[in-house]
Amino acid sequence: MPISNQIPSQKASLSTQTPSSSPKQTSLFPFVFYIRSHTSSSFHTCCCPHLPFPPPLQPSIFLFTIARSTVPIPTITSGVGNIDKEREEKEHGDVGLLLFPVPVPVPRLLKHMATSLSFSICPASTASGFRLRASTMAMATTVTAPSTKVAPAVIVGGGRVGRALKDMGSGQDLLVCRGESVPLNFDGPIFVCTRNDDLESVLQSTPPSRWADLVFFQNGMMEPWLESKGLEDANQVLAYFAVSKIGETPVDGLTDTNPEGLTAAYGKWASVVAARLNAAGLSCRVLDKEAFQKQMFEKLIWICSVMLVGARHGGVSVGAVEKDFRSELSRLITELASATASEKGITFEEAMEERLCAYSRAVAHFPTAVKEFKWRNGWFHSLSEKASAQGKPDPCPLHSQWLKELRIV
Repeated sequence: MPISNQIPSQKASLSTQTPSSSPKQTSLFPFVFYIRSHTSSSFHTCCCPHLPFPPPLQPSIFLFTIARSTVPIPTITSGVGNIDKEREEKEHGDVGLLLFPVPVPVPRLLKHMATSLSFSICPASTASGFRLRASTMAMATTVTAPSTKVAPAVIVGGGRVGRALKDMGSGQDLLVCRGESVPLNFDGPIFVCTRNDDLESVLQSTPPSRWADLVFFQNGMMEPWLESKGLEDANQVLAYFAVSKIGETPVDGLTDTNPEGLTAAYGKWASVVAARLNAAGLSCRVLDKEAFQKQMFEKLIWICSVMLVGARHGGVSVGAVEKDFRSELSRLITELASATASEKGITFEEAMEERLCAYSRAVAHFPTAVKEFKWRNGWFHSLSEKASAQGKPDPCPLHSQWLKELRIV
């Protein structure tokens, strides 16, 4: 039935006016656009702070077509409402979905936004209410995000992450490379961006009076090593942003289950880390120790399960593990989560498997291999060895079996 028989004709305009209030690290915008590019199969995002829409209509689903931007993100939402996304993309080209309020760092107002988009209302279905289709789009413009002062830091390690953190700074950071000592007279945090096996030498090169300022960006099970050094409350960061190579712009770890981002920080320098990442348009949550510990174990379970399943299938990509070997992945995630909960007395939030699989889709191109065994799968293997020595059942039987299959243990 024509829409004119249902409601009066209406149009909504989308503008790129930035908020006039004082700069904040995070603002709540009405919508976040996720846009897929057919040409490169990459993903793009832009945020729109203002979308006037005539009441009382409050559509739950929006559909639009837009030209590609140049800033990639690692995921796209799917399964929203009952829109046939494949059909719409085939008919109308690049298609994106609008999400409802999500906390978004102000600098994520990207450079390639349209000055205006005109939408006309058309009926979708009784389940989804109404749908908006873009009819025109103006030329692109530049949006400048409010500047944020970034505190200077010592950065240990000149690899991809270390260089990226330095590029996020204000030019006052000090980069410390392999074999160099951390200065005593440089106030502020010390970002440690080295391989896990280099941590011992980093500690030896750092004055003991500065150990409390160390901020560890490493993956894996850090607790035993930190405790052995008296650093139980050390600053830590779970970095979910990806840097493909030195000099490349970091890509945030946004997923369809966590569009607000997954990167998290803990410790006295956590807010400083978050401010630096936010200023670069990346998400970062500041967590207390208990919440951070849960997130740390979730990432450990993800990397140990996905990499092991992928390795036993010839080193297929992370995306292939999630898509083609989901059953194996699910069993291993469940097993490792149960063993962790029993050993550490942790109660994980529900839907862990969905969160970890969503992240797998976000980094689908990553290769798989069991690496840094001591810092990753080695911790779960130690639980199995401890149980065996005590005459108890193996808490990780599947994990143990597959490690033996690959002759890792």
